[in-house]
Amino acid sequence: MLGALKKKRPLTAYGLFSKPEAAEKIFGGARHVHSSNLGAHDPLVQLTESGNGLGGEFRFPWELAAEARYVDVQSAEDRHRVLKDFLHGLGSEVHRTFKDVVGTVLEELISNAIYHGLRLENGERKFARLQKPRLQPSEYIKVGTVAAPDGVYLRVEDSGGRLGFDEIREAFHRCYQQGVDQIQQKECGAGLGLYMSFEQARHLRIDVWPGKKTVVSCWINRKRVPNEDNFSFNYFERT
Repeated sequence: MLGALKKKRPLTAYGLFSKPEAAEKIFGGARHVHSSNLGAHDPLVQLTESGNGLGGEFRFPWELAAEARYVDVQSAEDRHRVLKDFLHGLGSEVHRTFKDVVGTVLEELISNAIYHGLRLENGERKFARLQKPRLQPSEYIKVGTVAAPDGVYLRVEDSGGRLGFDEIREAFHRCYQQGVDQIQQKECGAGLGLYMSFEQARHLRIDVWPGKKTVVSCWINRKRVPNEDNFSFNYFERT
């Protein structure tokens, strides 16, 4: 089911979807997609509705921003160090497959902040994919992580505020419509990393303060759980 929350409010899609079906809803303009057998009665849908009325000033139950440990990323070397340290901290008892998933998502979210979030004054992307980025003192990327018994919370914030919804729509459309093997090869990527993160995460939330900052956060289940088709995507444009 696809319904508008209120006149001129962002479109919300709720029902039971596969990830490609959800991506199609996003391409169709839905900034909020909730896949659940409860439909519109899912508590996360109700939170989204009330949260839109609050301008996005709320948290979902899976968001552990207050409990997260934060580190700064200023260079390519920092990115590799953050990944290595966090994955090592998960412990040897954690299954390698889960570590691979978490590592891939975290790397893609950081890369997304570097190559899509930070831009020049004219709007062009600041770094090309093969460059070794180094941020200016006025720029920042902050990475927050929580390893909980039932999953992992990841949060990446950048000082760019350039991740527009239309860019996400187009990237998701390329990925689910054309297939990941047909992604256009561009210097700064074509959104494959963000789509991969969406595929792996149970919940994905994007908050953008245009021209100021972007926060991308997600929750990844540690183990397979009942109702695996229950997931959410939310994009909030903040002021």
